[in-house]
Amino acid sequence: MPCATPVVFLIFRRPDLTARVFEAIRQAQPKILLVVADGPRNEVEAELCQQARAVTEQVDWDCEVIRRYSNSNLGCGKNVSQGITWAFEKVEEAIILEDDCLPHSSFFLFCDELLKEYRYDERVMQISGTNLLGKWESNTQSYHFSQYGGIWGWASWKRAWSFYDYNLELWADEKIKSSIHDILVKKQQVPTWYRAFCETYSGEIDTWDYQWLFARLIQSGLSIVPSVNLVANLGFREDATHTKNRESIYAQLKHSEITFPLKKRLVTMVDYDYDQQSQLVPTSSPKSIIGTTAFLKIKLKAILQKYFKPLRNQNVVKRLRLDKAKYGLSIFLRNVIQYSELLERRILLDKSIQLDPSAKIFPEAKITNLAEDSNLIRVNKDSVVRGELLVFAHDGKISIGTDCYIGEGTRIWSSSSIQIGDRVFISHNVNIHDTNSHSTNSQLRYLHFRHIMSSGHPRTDDYDIKSAPIWIDSDVWIGFNSTVLKGVKIGKGSIVAACSVVTKDVPEYVLVAGNPAKVVKNLEIDLKDELAKESK
Repeated sequence: MPCATPVVFLIFRRPDLTARVFEAIRQAQPKILLVVADGPRNEVEAELCQQARAVTEQVDWDCEVIRRYSNSNLGCGKNVSQGITWAFEKVEEAIILEDDCLPHSSFFLFCDELLKEYRYDERVMQISGTNLLGKWESNTQSYHFSQYGGIWGWASWKRAWSFYDYNLELWADEKIKSSIHDILVKKQQVPTWYRAFCETYSGEIDTWDYQWLFARLIQSGLSIVPSVNLVANLGFREDATHTKNRESIYAQLKHSEITFPLKKRLVTMVDYDYDQQSQLVPTSSPKSIIGTTAFLKIKLKAILQKYFKPLRNQNVVKRLRLDKAKYGLSIFLRNVIQYSELLERRILLDKSIQLDPSAKIFPEAKITNLAEDSNLIRVNKDSVVRGELLVFAHDGKISIGTDCYIGEGTRIWSSSSIQIGDRVFISHNVNIHDTNSHSTNSQLRYLHFRHIMSSGHPRTDDYDIKSAPIWIDSDVWIGFNSTVLKGVKIGKGSIVAACSVVTKDVPEYVLVAGNPAKVVKNLEIDLKDELAKESK
């Protein structure tokens, strides 16, 4: 099926790369092709520029070709930015490819479908073909949303590009500068991007893409990122403008196919876990422990893919006949990858939670510390967590005592305080929330929702959301599918029956059940009877 979306092809002086990307475009057969070519800086480049332009003139399918050839050299920043602006003066939406960005054939249909799907959704400003992690939850989704999004093969609309300003004039406004801290959810990224925008505004950096990211951030715009990487960057070599390092980890990032039909997202919301992981991956030499583990995983997976994939296709007998050293090495590399993933998980946990060395956080558990203060979540000696612990950005605290069990699928969310005593058993799929999570005022509730969708959870409580502490005393057992609401105290030794909703305080040593939960049995009497029997 021919590509329905116009394609903007940005070229310069690399005819070999231009030919490879042009062939991918030719296979897609777009109905409109807009070619933007920068001019040479010297006589040597003049010949190369001419060769690159000649490649794009070999159009052999039904296509309207519109060209913008520059006689002089505008430079990376101006040529690309002016070229895209020129293209959006002629079309309402487009796919943009540079001469070193090689897309998988499925990239074009991916853009076609999502350009149509989100055409009138102003929250979405870009569709990226790049997944910096290679893949992300590809078994459960086709794409997700990001504050960032790559520009190695992307698509957008005229409505979104209208916010683009090459000169970054808004950066002169001190209020805009200070707002970057609030806009970026992961605060460790603030210094990096603050410096990048300063250098772009001053002209120290000749680029166009930082301005595009800035426009999206200021407008609270989102980028769609595919669940698998759809575009390979071929340009990591000496004649590149920026990507000169052949050893860059991104030079190893291959493209792959995305399956159709696409699994559409029901909620338009940033995937903060992806944003955190993708921003931690180093470009070349790892500079942090987390970056090192990400670097190791990608490198080792590439080795396994290249040298040991054939092992999977052998039966047991043939596999045993293979060189034992190679097979042993493949097992070793897999173990290293598994260990690096565990190490990375532990490091991330250390940044989110105060965890006793004897406590266990199972793989299915989820720790979300939106306040980014590890002192706000504490799990003490010999406790086990298989559910979710979440502290909101503006406030909240969770403390779990010794020898406790938090079951799979359980959600403990705090914007006030949740304290759990010792030897507390919380079954699976229990909800313990010390907050309403949203305002009872419909207008404030909507504004709060819009803030979460665009910029993440707010760091101040400006939406009149009611919260009250929860205290669960020692030796309590809460049955599966139960709910404990804000302001509740559950007394020592009590039991909450399955599927109950606790809205009021529960005395010590009682069994409560129902919605709302009511006392149905006095456990203290049973305990005294047991003790009496044992004493006889």
